[in-house]
Amino acid sequence: EAPAKKAPVKEAPAKKAPAKKAPAKKAPCDEKPRARKVSESPEPKTKRSRRSTTKKIRYHSDADNEDWSDWSTNENVGCSDIPTLWGVDEHISASLFEAILAEGYAGVEVIALAYSSRSAEEVLVEAANSAGLSVIFQIHTSGGYIDEETGEYVYIDSYDVQVDILNQLHSGGFINVHAGVDAWCLDESIDFLQRASTIIDVCKYNVVIETHRQRLFHSPFTTRELLSHPKVKELANIKLNADLSHWFVSCERIFDPSTKRDRGWWPSLLGDLLAPRCEYIHCRFGFAQGPQMADPSIKECEQDVYLQLRNWVVLWKSQIDRGDDECWCCPEYGPKPYMPSLPNGEDVASLTRAVKCTKEAIQDVFDGEFNG
Repeated sequence: EAPAKKAPVKEAPAKKAPAKKAPAKKAPCDEKPRARKVSESPEPKTKRSRRSTTKKIRYHSDADNEDWSDWSTNENVGCSDIPTLWGVDEHISASLFEAILAEGYAGVEVIALAYSSRSAEEVLVEAANSAGLSVIFQIHTSGGYIDEETGEYVYIDSYDVQVDILNQLHSGGFINVHAGVDAWCLDESIDFLQRASTIIDVCKYNVVIETHRQRLFHSPFTTRELLSHPKVKELANIKLNADLSHWFVSCERIFDPSTKRDRGWWPSLLGDLLAPRCEYIHCRFGFAQGPQMADPSIKECEQDVYLQLRNWVVLWKSQIDRGDDECWCCPEYGPKPYMPSLPNGEDVASLTRAVKCTKEAIQDVFDGEFNG
């Protein structure tokens, strides 16, 4: 008998491998960050936000119980706070300046790259006059080099250009200078200030020199040496923009007059040398390892925020005592690398929120709500 034929064995159908999701693209480390818009209020990309954007900055210290709630000696004195266009991606326009005005600002700080052509200058003037904003022009000395033909210090942008634009502004403004080089010896620094004083003397607009790393006033100790020198004491028109965050980085601490390390020098430098010459403040909360806090509203920053507010109050009080009716300040926060970020370039906090809560803290001071 023929053997029965076996039914062919059916092969089990191959299991389909589950479709793999395409891996999320990581931003390269050198990816250029998107600049912020002046009107946006983005939240950081985290699973949950620890604080709302309206949370006010905390300021409290156990170091002393000094009551500064009535520090203002003149209730008619106001704070003219302004934003910087550093990190703002829109071109200068009437709509941009109207948005700045709508946010409660009195002016705007611009750098020369934002108006590098004659047509851009015209747009700047028209936009500022339409919105009624003052303009602060930031200019830079180019490394402190001296022109061999003229014997004058070389500037990246002509000082005369800023004056020409200021002449056309209905609400005026002034000039903020990143000046000099940190490597200069004392004699070179004094020579520069004497030349600068001669130029400022014939200018009808205020000119301030910013305390900034790599520049003339790069550290508190160099500043103390310069401002206490007899030749510089004679230069009454040398005024300053106090951006103290740079000093905190260079010295790796927020100066605290309640500590033994700082009480012997900081109050006298701040109150006796810096305050009488200060006519503008870049109000940015810094910390020991960087010039800009990512989020100054969090509890961990309370003590450092308090100490920095106290510094600003000393400077504002000096302005009020000498009869100024406006205190100019700028919550000057910038994009990466000033804004801390992850290695892949992702933001760890909202730049706009840092500006907003700093602006609110400044307003609290002028509303009499700051109580150290």
